[in-house]
Amino acid sequence: MVISPPFVRPRNAGESDPSWVSRMMPVDINRDFPLNRHASWHGGVHVLHTDRYEEGYDRIEVVRAIADGEVVSFRKPSNTDKRDAFPLNYIGKTDDGYVLLKHETAIGSGDSGTVVFYSLYMHLRDRLDPAIKAGARIWRKDPIGQNGIVDNVNAFHFQVFCDDENMLKLTGRSTPGLNIATDGRTDTVYGDIHFYLPSGTPFYEQVADAGSPDTGNLNKVHTSTAPLFISMTFENGSCTIVTRRKNATSDFVYDTVGDPLVDADSEKNKDGKPVSYEYSLYRTACRLYPQNPSAGFELLRFGRVINTEHETLTPANAPLWRTVSFPGGKGMVNLASPDIKKFSDADFPHWTGWWMVDDDTDNNSQCNSPLIADLQKSGHLSELSSKLVCYFPLEWNAATFDQRYAWLKKGSEDVPVMSDTEYSKIKEHASALCFDTGALGTGRLWHFHPAAFISHFRKCGWLSKPELKQLIPLHAISNTHWDSVKYNDQENSVANKIHSSLNITMQKYLINTPFRVACFLGRCIKKQGRYQFNGLLYRLWFAF
Repeated sequence: MVISPPFVRPRNAGESDPSWVSRMMPVDINRDFPLNRHASWHGGVHVLHTDRYEEGYDRIEVVRAIADGEVVSFRKPSNTDKRDAFPLNYIGKTDDGYVLLKHETAIGSGDSGTVVFYSLYMHLRDRLDPAIKAGARIWRKDPIGQNGIVDNVNAFHFQVFCDDENMLKLTGRSTPGLNIATDGRTDTVYGDIHFYLPSGTPFYEQVADAGSPDTGNLNKVHTSTAPLFISMTFENGSCTIVTRRKNATSDFVYDTVGDPLVDADSEKNKDGKPVSYEYSLYRTACRLYPQNPSAGFELLRFGRVINTEHETLTPANAPLWRTVSFPGGKGMVNLASPDIKKFSDADFPHWTGWWMVDDDTDNNSQCNSPLIADLQKSGHLSELSSKLVCYFPLEWNAATFDQRYAWLKKGSEDVPVMSDTEYSKIKEHASALCFDTGALGTGRLWHFHPAAFISHFRKCGWLSKPELKQLIPLHAISNTHWDSVKYNDQENSVANKIHSSLNITMQKYLINTPFRVACFLGRCIKKQGRYQFNGLLYRLWFAF
């Protein structure tokens, strides 16, 4: 999946990818996710206009497609006279232009080979891009339309959602928390690597031979009395280990234990200086696992062997000794122990904040989720709201309005009783914004915080077959001629045969940033026919 925010502006020096995505999507705190200011379900966020003079970017920005997709439906924005009058102007002027896109892509092999999700861009103004037509193919970063206003606020509604089938493909589950009784999935592995340490896990002072699982002569410094959760992050050459444990007052919150440990187990060069852990993975694998360094590399990289079809760890009980924090100190733990379960960001670990919320059993818009009520009571909702994936009806089906909003006539603790007259007005306003949702509007759907969804899947990096094809220029110089490129993606083609292997290779060897991918593919793709992939590095650099 290749994905980006609906606004794309230059990144500041030293700015992290999640920070950049967040800056591209400043959210109206009154129209946040998953609840609006009246504590009822809100399927997306209102993205405030980002035409900010103080950032030196003063031209009108257009809303762009976040990924390759297809136009499901759209509505051209009404003129300003209609926008400024009721029913669009209910508590403020509101634009009614929208575009609904369907995205089909991939995040891995096997069952994750194809995933489908939708993105909705509501409250667009003035005009839509001429390319927006029913069934039209839209490419990532293509302009969709101009952001408009909602209730007199310069903002547009942005929403990302999927159905049950694709929820299981995207996240691997629909249960609130992750199953920690078994290892995570292997058909898609990306981002941080995570470990579940059960109660009773031993910690040792030091390990003389990091290639041996023997603990007979080791000095035990701690035995855990409660489950601990470890996250291993590879970034910019370094490896950071973070420990978490369950919060004392909330079942849905996990607190960090000790300080993050950066390159705590790095090797030293010939001068005795530590070498960044990531950059020494191959050398470490050759030293610790000489009988099969490739399998050993996967153990160091993923905490387990992923490619079991082609790799066998020798010996089978080879260890992965890492320095890990525990309450009150730190020690060495064999993370390869079968008692310790292994996962990646592809499993959406709940100890990092990802919870699937499907405990609101009614079909109205009022939030009656016990999980969210717990977070509100404990004061952690704002902290975790962006990583909640919530199951409730789509809000743009006029036919289900009464089913979803009749509770307003009775009121709640947060909302006063609404009169019949006022209810009729809000219904007419909502109906003016609704559209034909088809099958999507008949039941409940899974809703993601758009910024969190984009930031998360930017870690994935798995290129679908169409995305891989787009990396190849349409024309190139062959000898002295400017020739068109014939790309063969038939069943027996080279591109089709190497597609999965290429992605698996990039995941394994941490070729997981735009720059690394560009350098790797720019140098390793062999010539095919007359075309030698000249200029591929340049094209790849601008593809992400």
